Amino acid sequence: MEIKDIMELGVDEETSKKIFDIHKKELNNALVNFDVDTALIKAGAKNIKAARALVDFDAAKKGDINSQIDKLLKEKDSSFLFEKNDVKGAAPQEAQETAPKDLKKMTYTEMCQIMNNENI
Repeated sequence: MEIKDIMELGVDEETSKKIFDIHKKELNNALVNFDVDTALIKAGAKNIKAARALVDFDAAKKGDINSQIDKLLKEKDSSFLFEKNDVKGAAPQEAQETAPKDLKKMTYTEMCQIMNNENI
């Protein structure tokens, strides 16, 4: 949306500029809010609203979101708001020692045992 688009609706130029400025500020605020929320989610925030309360939105508008979140993660007073990312790999599943028989040669009972993960 531009000023000329607003003026085409029958609004004078001065009012159109005011409407355009208000719209531009609201759009920029929405983009900053989205960026902050996205960064908090990526950082593992447990409660987005609580973590947002500690973010300086003036600095966030300047693009300083990640350093603020790093600061929140390091401080004792706010680090509890974030999940610990101590993810460890899962143990691999044990492989079958023998290959299963051909399904065409199995009995119904053998198929049921395989479906129930029982040894034949």
